[in-house]
Amino acid sequence: MLKTMLELGKIHFKEYTIYKSNFYLFTLNRIVEVIVYIFVWQAIYMQTGDAGGYTIEEMVTYYILVVTLSSIVLWGVNEDMAHAIRNGRINKELLSPISYFKYYFGIYLGEIGFAIPVSVAVLIICSIFWHIVLPTSWINMLLFLLVIVLILPTSFFIPEYR
Repeated sequence: MLKTMLELGKIHFKEYTIYKSNFYLFTLNRIVEVIVYIFVWQAIYMQTGDAGGYTIEEMVTYYILVVTLSSIVLWGVNEDMAHAIRNGRINKELLSPISYFKYYFGIYLGEIGFAIPVSVAVLIICSIFWHIVLPTSWINMLLFLLVIVLILPTSFFIPEYR
């Protein structure tokens, strides 16, 4: 059954990558989001000189990571499910030989497969233009990566409220 979910993920990944502009536009969208947040925080620092004891470099790093990781974590299939209900496609999905849950988990894997390169590109481009404060130890970095890996399946099971 895992093979079926991985194949669904590959198919959905290919749907995202049919047009190369998808990658560029999603990446540009995230970079613009980072720029807006950074300009807001720079304006706050110019006015007050302080923001809760954090330096401007720490705030820039924080927002680059937030935008980068939110494209991975918040990329969900909830909109696809809602669209399937509205247009009646859910009947076909419920009658398919694979369970509804496994079907959408396979699609989720494909979406995450597309979101990860977008996030890595955003992180690389933003780190070129702004100074990013890295963790002080390897253990902190490993724990950070572990949390990211654990959040991926968790974000599928928790409904997204926007």
